[in-house]
Amino acid sequence: MERERTLAEQLASAERRRFDLGSSDFFLVNQREESATNAEIKLIEARARIAADRAELAAATADASALRLDLQ
Repeated sequence: MERERTLAEQLASAERRRFDLGSSDFFLVNQREESATNAEIKLIEARARIAADRAELAAATADASALRLDLQ
Protein backbone atom coordinates (compact mmCIF):
# COMPACT_ATOMS: atom_id res chain seq x y z
CA MET A 1 0.00 0.00 0.00
CA GLU A 2 2.78 2.43 0.83
CA ARG A 3 4.50 1.64 -2.45
CA GLU A 4 1.23 2.24 -4.32
CA ARG A 5 0.85 5.62 -2.62
CA THR A 6 4.45 6.60 -3.37
CA LEU A 7 4.13 5.66 -7.04
CA ALA A 8 0.82 7.48 -7.38
CA GLU A 9 2.37 10.62 -5.89
CA GLN A 10 5.33 10.36 -8.26
CA LEU A 11 3.00 10.00 -11.24
CA ALA A 12 0.98 13.02 -10.12
CA SER A 13 4.14 15.06 -9.75
CA ALA A 14 5.38 13.99 -13.18
CA GLU A 15 2.03 14.82 -14.75
CA ARG A 16 2.07 18.31 -13.17
CA ARG A 17 5.55 18.83 -14.62
CA ARG A 18 4.36 17.68 -18.05
CA PHE A 19 1.45 20.12 -17.71
CA ASP A 20 3.84 22.97 -16.85
CA LEU A 21 5.85 22.10 -19.96
CA GLY A 22 2.73 22.03 -22.14
CA SER A 23 2.74 18.28 -22.75
CA SER A 24 -0.36 17.43 -20.71
CA ASP A 25 -3.76 18.81 -19.89
CA PHE A 26 -5.65 19.61 -16.72
CA PHE A 27 -7.81 16.48 -17.01
CA LEU A 28 -4.79 14.17 -16.85
CA VAL A 29 -3.27 16.12 -13.96
CA ASN A 30 -6.56 15.84 -12.10
CA GLN A 31 -6.76 12.08 -12.74
CA ARG A 32 -3.24 11.53 -11.40
CA GLU A 33 -3.90 13.64 -8.32
CA GLU A 34 -7.16 11.80 -7.68
CA SER A 35 -5.34 8.47 -7.93
CA ALA A 36 -2.73 9.68 -5.45
CA THR A 37 -5.45 10.78 -3.04
CA ASN A 38 -7.25 7.44 -3.36
CA ALA A 39 -4.02 5.56 -2.67
CA GLU A 40 -3.49 7.68 0.45
CA ILE A 41 -7.03 6.93 1.64
CA LYS A 42 -6.52 3.21 1.09
CA LEU A 43 -3.30 3.33 3.12
CA ILE A 44 -5.01 5.17 5.99
CA GLU A 45 -7.89 2.66 5.96
CA ALA A 46 -5.45 -0.27 5.99
CA ARG A 47 -3.56 1.20 8.94
CA ALA A 48 -6.84 1.73 10.80
CA ARG A 49 -7.86 -1.90 10.16
CA ILE A 50 -4.48 -3.08 11.44
CA ALA A 51 -4.81 -1.01 14.62
CA ALA A 52 -8.36 -2.28 15.22
CA ASP A 53 -7.29 -5.88 14.65
CA ARG A 54 -4.37 -5.50 17.05
CA ALA A 55 -6.69 -4.07 19.70
CA GLU A 56 -9.13 -6.94 19.17
CA LEU A 57 -6.33 -9.49 19.45
CA ALA A 58 -5.05 -7.88 22.64
CA ALA A 59 -8.53 -7.95 24.14
CA ALA A 60 -9.15 -11.55 23.06
CA THR A 61 -5.87 -12.87 24.46
CA ALA A 62 -5.57 -10.76 27.60
CA ASP A 63 -5.86 -12.53 30.90
CA ALA A 64 -8.16 -11.48 33.71
CA SER A 65 -5.41 -9.84 35.75
CA ALA A 66 -4.25 -7.79 32.76
CA LEU A 67 -7.81 -6.53 32.41
CA ARG A 68 -8.07 -6.12 36.21
CA LEU A 69 -10.98 -8.51 36.28
CA ASP A 70 -9.55 -11.02 38.76
CA LEU A 71 -11.84 -11.44 41.71
CA GLN A 72 -9.65 -11.64 44.79
